[in-house]
Amino acid sequence: MTSKQAQKKLQKINQLTSEEREFVKSTFLYDYLVLVAHKGTIDPKGYLDDSEF
Repeated sequence: MTSKQAQKKLQKINQLTSEEREFVKSTFLYDYLVLVAHKGTIDPKGYLDDSEF
């Protein structure tokens, strides 16, 4: 998936109703889309942090 595709999916998510949007934002897919859309500069929940291992 490219950055532009991820950005388009995020835009579609933002157009959902508030209940649907809250559910989608709680999934791993949303975090993945944010990570891809921002080309790894934003790490939504610390998935790239290797200090825990």
